[in-house]
Amino acid sequence: PFKQNRPLFGQTPILFNAGIEYNTDKFGINIVHNYSGRKFFVLTSSPEANEFEAPFEQTDLQFSSNFFNNKLKVKMNLGNIFNNTNFYYTGENSYNITSNSVTLKPGYTDDYEAGDIITYKKLTGVNLGFSLTYKF
Repeated sequence: PFKQNRPLFGQTPILFNAGIEYNTDKFGINIVHNYSGRKFFVLTSSPEANEFEAPFEQTDLQFSSNFFNNKLKVKMNLGNIFNNTNFYYTGENSYNITSNSVTLKPGYTDDYEAGDIITYKKLTGVNLGFSLTYKF
């Protein structure tokens, strides 16, 4: 096994959430954007075989409207409106491997590089939801 200088397992170096909301008595709109940086998913004794979850972004949108003197509220939610893909990868292409060492190639990082192996890809699609709330 080789000594690894690495971030903690499962933690992202950056997490960003931002949103904006506008509401009146009759209408509302809300948009939220989330960004999560690269995370360790599987930690091994060899750096080139470590598996990472690639950075992921998602934007959600919600519309709402009130009817009948604010007794009925109708909401429409759209999740992942840009249909972003989440994927996991190993950095096998980023390392020089010899019998006694494993080192990053010059100019390479643990970030996804062309030629790295994508181990799993998840496309969740755009999510659509409706809700009705009535106050008696």
